[in-house]
Amino acid sequence: THYGAVPSHFSIITLVPLLLELNKNSRVLECGTGSGSMTLFLSQYLGKSGLLHTFDLTEEKCLEAKRKFLEWKLSYDLNSDNNNEKWAGNVKFGCTNFIKENELENYFQNFYDAIYLDMADLDLAMEKAYNMLKPNGVLV
Repeated sequence: THYGAVPSHFSIITLVPLLLELNKNSRVLECGTGSGSMTLFLSQYLGKSGLLHTFDLTEEKCLEAKRKFLEWKLSYDLNSDNNNEKWAGNVKFGCTNFIKENELENYFQNFYDAIYLDMADLDLAMEKAYNMLKPNGVLV
């Protein structure tokens, strides 16, 4: 056992929303949707009034992540007593290359409260991400 290291995906999906300092009104960008599991848990922290934009590189990945997200959301809702407030009402899936797409940076300048970068070439994405953060925003 390695103490101090994050031992599992469950630990990561628990830790990242806390590091992002999310609240029910946060505007969040996730780059690297992957399977959509982090998207699901980020949306839970945002509630109905939050906003979550999530991007991946290919249309195929985006569609598969959205399908899984909706499937997981439905299965969790079936087990929830109060599912009306559990999930963000505004989760938007997209397909783009965050590093190469320049219009995003211009359109969303100082827009997000938090950005989660789960992607390759982080060094190329950092400056763009900082420009899209509100003052005092959090980048993980």
